[in-house]
Amino acid sequence: MHLALSPVLSLALALAAPAPAPAAAELTRLLKAFLSGASRNDLAAHERFWAEDVIYTGSNGRRRGKAEILADVRSAPAPTPEAPATIFTAEDIRIQQYGSTAIVAFRLVGTTTKAGTVETANYLNTGTFLRRDGRWQVASWQATRMPAPTVEARKEMDGGTRTRLVLLGTKGGPRVDGGGRHNPSTLLIVNGTPYVVDCGYGTSYQMMAAGVPLTSLRYVFVTHHHADHDLELGLLPYNAWAAGLGTPVDAYGPPGTEAMLQTFFRYVQTDVDTRIVDEGRPDLRALASAHDVTAPGVVLRNADVTVTAARVRHPMIEHAYAYRFDARDRSVVISGDTAFSPELVELARGADVLVHEVLYVPGIDGLISRVPHATRLREHLLAAHTSPEDVGRVAAAAGVKTVVLSHFVPGDDPSITDEQWAEGVRRHFKGTVVVGRDLMEVP
Repeated sequence: MHLALSPVLSLALALAAPAPAPAAAELTRLLKAFLSGASRNDLAAHERFWAEDVIYTGSNGRRRGKAEILADVRSAPAPTPEAPATIFTAEDIRIQQYGSTAIVAFRLVGTTTKAGTVETANYLNTGTFLRRDGRWQVASWQATRMPAPTVEARKEMDGGTRTRLVLLGTKGGPRVDGGGRHNPSTLLIVNGTPYVVDCGYGTSYQMMAAGVPLTSLRYVFVTHHHADHDLELGLLPYNAWAAGLGTPVDAYGPPGTEAMLQTFFRYVQTDVDTRIVDEGRPDLRALASAHDVTAPGVVLRNADVTVTAARVRHPMIEHAYAYRFDARDRSVVISGDTAFSPELVELARGADVLVHEVLYVPGIDGLISRVPHATRLREHLLAAHTSPEDVGRVAAAAGVKTVVLSHFVPGDDPSITDEQWAEGVRRHFKGTVVVGRDLMEVP
């Protein structure tokens, strides 16, 4: 499916002053639902999306009406290994609305995996949506295929879009103690888009402290459901919305993530409902959505990055995940909370950077003395976390280039030096070892 801008319409959009788009969230959701259906060749998705009088102009210049579009869908062959299905996603969505008419411009990305090779095609697309009888449908559509960039152009693009890795919070555990480290959160910025991994208390503040606008929030990943990793699952998108967010946010995490976000929405329902009417804001509940990750494998794939999950070992939590981000220029793995895990070794194999949690065993007694009424804390820490020596073993077995220590346990003991944190790692791993700190950017 080749779902773009005519020269005249491109100029008009470029010169026109941006118009408020009250239906932006609804139209974005409609577009993404359609592309999901189109990736499966879902006839019903096409029936809902196209108006009866639609004029569709493909990238080959062919013009079709709705009847022809549906006929093409019906006659499309089923995917085979030789001709696999293409997954369609929308990037760089821009929406302008004029009453019951909206112009939606975006980059359509078609991703096809064949014999282990990923092929990507990009199209510039523009659709004119009309609201009739209470629902939006597409009345016209244009698509133009974008040529693949030359080697020189790709090098130039890479120079300005290097994948950045920033440690927002590096202290393990839910306690708020003012010791200088914040609860766990890691930020990747891939081609200008933020990906937040874990969102403990303080993530919103740390993201702003790192110089990243909350309104740029796009993706959130939760490794497991301990509060130091998910306490701001709802609050982070809410704070972005309060700052002026008008674009979608997608959160991914273990089973229960979707229910947690919906529960948060109920918690702030009065506030959100009031501000929609009183301040004219879009509905946060239409912008932010969550997706439960129920098994290891690819969680997200778009034009910039592939995110893969592996289940790691963090008793008593059944669904604890590590995430690997494979961008064009860099591969980064975030361990989440885990004991020594062969599954993590496989996920991290050959990665450029492994961000790994760490437990300094001699520091356990001091930590326990600061946390009364936790009679089994010692047993939990030893069973569910990773010593520096085992971090080194994981990194060496996986063949990574750099290990970044984070999620320090204990994270509030200034008597533990950087060398003490790193010494055990270096016994087994000969690559670069970085002892992380809040707001550190890892080169």
